[in-house]
Amino acid sequence: MLGSDRNGYNAYREQIGRDEHELASLQQLTPQQLGASKDKVDALEADIRALRGNKLVLIPDDMRRVQSLSNGFIQMKKSMVIPVTNSTYTVGTWRKDRDCLWNIAKKPDIYNDPYAWPKIWHMNKELIHNPDIIQPGWVLTISKSPVTEEDKDMTGYRHRHTN
Repeated sequence: MLGSDRNGYNAYREQIGRDEHELASLQQLTPQQLGASKDKVDALEADIRALRGNKLVLIPDDMRRVQSLSNGFIQMKKSMVIPVTNSTYTVGTWRKDRDCLWNIAKKPDIYNDPYAWPKIWHMNKELIHNPDIIQPGWVLTISKSPVTEEDKDMTGYRHRHTN
C-alpha cells in the first residue's frame, strides 16, 4: 500500500536513525562551527526532505520520528552563524566605467548606497592611500556584511573637509 517492501521499510528506518545521529552530533557544535559545517547541514536538510517525501512517513511511529527530526533541525539551523565572505571588485576606467569609490558603493551588486564608500576605503586602506585616487585594474575587497551608519562615517573623512 505504501509502495515499499520489508527491505525498503528497513532502509527507511535506518536512514531515520542515521539522520537522528547526525542531527545530535551537529547540535553539539557551536553556532560558528555549524556555519563552517554548511555542507553537512545542507546534506542533512536534503535527507530530511527525502524522508518527509516518502510515503512511509505515513506510519505513525515514523511520522513522529521524522517530525521530531525536522523540528530539531529547524531549531539548530536558526542558531547557525553563517560566516560573512568578502567579494572583490576590479576598478575600471573613469572614462568607460565612471569608477570612483562613490560610484562603486552605489552599484546595486555592491552596497546600493553611495554613502557607504568609506567602508570600501577602510577595507582597502593598504591599497588606497587617498580615497579620491583609485587606479584602473586595482582589485578591491568588498565586505558583504550589512552596511551600518558607522560604516558610512568610520573614517571621518567627510567631516575633515567641511571647514
